[in-house]
Amino acid sequence: MLDADNNMDPGVPAPSTFRVYEVWRNFGGRNRFFCGGRCIAGPSIDLHFQLCAWGSMLVPSLFYLIFCARYLWHVSPWMPVLTCIMLASTVVLWLLTACTDPGIIPRAALQAEVPQIREDVARVTGCRRIDDTAVESITPAEEDEGFRFCQTCQIIRPPRASHCRDCDNCVLRFDHHCPFVNNCIGQRNYIFFSGFLVSVGFLGIHVLFGIGLWYAHLKGGGLPEEALTLLLVALAPAVLLLPCVLALAGFHAWLSCTGRTTKEVLTWHGRESQRSSSNPRTQWFEPRVPSLLPLWATVEGRQS
Repeated sequence: MLDADNNMDPGVPAPSTFRVYEVWRNFGGRNRFFCGGRCIAGPSIDLHFQLCAWGSMLVPSLFYLIFCARYLWHVSPWMPVLTCIMLASTVVLWLLTACTDPGIIPRAALQAEVPQIREDVARVTGCRRIDDTAVESITPAEEDEGFRFCQTCQIIRPPRASHCRDCDNCVLRFDHHCPFVNNCIGQRNYIFFSGFLVSVGFLGIHVLFGIGLWYAHLKGGGLPEEALTLLLVALAPAVLLLPCVLALAGFHAWLSCTGRTTKEVLTWHGRESQRSSSNPRTQWFEPRVPSLLPLWATVEGRQS
């Protein structure tokens, strides 16, 4: 109810001005933002998967560097040096994958709040511009070209884009939501994700090979039971997950060569127009589109 003097209910606080990333949940998405909106992440439900990923990367690598590197340095200095380089590249590529906007398409509510982004959204997506009158459906011609209307975001999304149920956003060239990096894999971070898979695969092989050489060297002189237990604990995550990582890297190499996405393979709908536009160049060599998120634009509202 409005107050007679100031036209505002005294029990309701007046809206303040915020950056879009500060009130992101007011527009429906579940993403989280860090470092003043420069880093984006998915919902917090993926925390245990993230801890599993970090543990599987760091525990065997630290065991290698602490216990094995001195001996391996005498075998070949390049072995510990390359391991450090691969570990650094793996961590950097993981962070780039996890903290980069994957290609989120702003919802209609956000485009209405920040109307200056409508032209950029229409240009990048190739979709009809959303004006003040809400779009409620698509034409048969648009549907034949692969465009779809998202009931949740209230937008027209282009071919190969899809809605992520975890992050609750539509993403350009959506591949899948990866809980281990806590982010969607889409047009803007797919190259980082592919690089991460290759890097962590080589890291795992190199670390296991180095630990194997070190163990073979010490086995003749006997290994303390405590050290053997620690070795088994350190190796268990890598031994269990490395074959999965290598298989996943091979799968995405195949996807890149065929110009398809994980979602297109798992949800086969026989869309000839969509498949005919697939090209390996769109996976690896196509420039990343600019982010469509107006994260630093100011809007009025109440912080979520």
